[in-house]
Amino acid sequence: MFQNTGLISLIAGIVLLVWSIRFIRDQMLLTFGDRLRGILRRVGQSSLLASLMGVMIAAALQSGAAASLIVTAFAERGFLSSVAAVSAVFGADLGSALMVQLLSLRSAVLAPALLSIGGAVALGLLRDNAKPYGTIAFGFGLVLLALSIIGVSLSGIAYEPLFIAVLERIGSEPLIGMAIAALITLALHSSVAMILALSALAATGALDSAACLALVLGANIGSSLIPLMLSARAGAPTRRVLTANLLGRIGMAAIFLIGATVTPHIFDLWTGQAARLVVDVHLIFNLTIALVGLPIARPLAAMLEKIWPDSENDESRIRVQHLDELALKTPSLALVAAAREALRVADRVERMLEAAMRYFKNHDKQSEKELKTLDDEVDFLQEEIKLYLVRLGGHHLEDEDRNRAFELILFTTNLEHAGDIIDKSLVPLARKQARLGVRFSEDGWREIKQMHAAVSAQLQLAMTLFFSRDLDQARHLVAAKDDIRERERSAMRSHLDRLERGTPETIATSALHLDILRDLKRISAHLTAIAYPLLERSDQILTTRLRAVK
Repeated sequence: MFQNTGLISLIAGIVLLVWSIRFIRDQMLLTFGDRLRGILRRVGQSSLLASLMGVMIAAALQSGAAASLIVTAFAERGFLSSVAAVSAVFGADLGSALMVQLLSLRSAVLAPALLSIGGAVALGLLRDNAKPYGTIAFGFGLVLLALSIIGVSLSGIAYEPLFIAVLERIGSEPLIGMAIAALITLALHSSVAMILALSALAATGALDSAACLALVLGANIGSSLIPLMLSARAGAPTRRVLTANLLGRIGMAAIFLIGATVTPHIFDLWTGQAARLVVDVHLIFNLTIALVGLPIARPLAAMLEKIWPDSENDESRIRVQHLDELALKTPSLALVAAAREALRVADRVERMLEAAMRYFKNHDKQSEKELKTLDDEVDFLQEEIKLYLVRLGGHHLEDEDRNRAFELILFTTNLEHAGDIIDKSLVPLARKQARLGVRFSEDGWREIKQMHAAVSAQLQLAMTLFFSRDLDQARHLVAAKDDIRERERSAMRSHLDRLERGTPETIATSALHLDILRDLKRISAHLTAIAYPLLERSDQILTTRLRAVK
């Protein structure tokens, strides 16, 4: 049996390898995430460009699966056609295969050098703008260290009889080997880690060429299963793209197996270089997928569209309508585009306010479903507007344009917070009321409706102010907040009077009533926030409501 120390070292090395690759991916997303998303937005309908972008994103993230998930998210939102998305995922694993090639070129001094850079980051020896790159270099150093640990561990167990027997079975039964490799890759959630581990195993001489091929092909099939498993509940556009990727890899794996059977002498090119064989076959396989994928992407996407047509939910999925990437070159046009998109956010928050009152009144499933859908749309549009304005910030902006971009982010962020209050507080309160089977008193329900009407009117005023930027309207918006605060106090006093009189409905709904008033006032505070920057710049608002103490 394997020696305990060797097995423990092997497990530790694999864990470190998987963690390091994910660490690099997370740091890449943190550092370059917005740029990568911006690149994908420019792809449009071009299959070739989409494939190249898939290669680039996967190489940056060290993960074809992560790149596939990003691609399918854009396909879901209508930024990429099915054909372009299929081409992009076909190219994605080529990007990770290129990084495997880079990481396989290990040297004795590279890992310590990269880890030293990470140490310099931890000690604060690098400038702030260089720290993200130093952190990424540290991640690569950890990958190389993990590979060294795996290599040493495998050299100690590669000649164990049981281990040899398993590997011989894989060489003679390639389908079994492919299945094992696919399952391990799925468990690791990383084809890069799997291929590098196989390369380290092959370097010990434990794998013949047939076993290397079977395990590499299985790892590639497993890598296409990862995003499918993570997107089990996704819409039809995502299922089509990821299924096309899986079918393409299974088909290409079959061709490679047949080719290896017909021309077995091709492996003589890698005689004595089993580790090199693993990474090279991985690269050739994914390069072939990317090249063959360009002509077959369209018919494959068309076939899958017949199998998985867009459902009503997919067709009604929210899309951005005004955020034109070309407009970013002209800040004034980009700001107008973002403002028009922001009004769509405000429109959905207004509809959420209306649906919330219907839900309190009727407790119907339709209103609940509508509220959930609208909240998702608000979250999506707010995020897209924010990222759009962040990309705009990369251009030189005049002070006025910069202020307007800030106001847009402030407005949409506060609208998103208002939507969250409705979705995460008012909706649960309505569910609680229905569960308890209680009704508000006539006076209490009237107070809630009046408060709701006042907040709805304030939202209309905020939307008008957003475009007019009129100082009088800004003052009216702040005054409306004060009015709502007074309404809340008055309603609370009336509520306490009814409690003292022992009104049954008031007693039964006391906590619900007060929480609804509080949430409506919180929404009012978020809506008022748009007025403050305008009033501050014109010196028409106090910095504090406290009086000076003499």
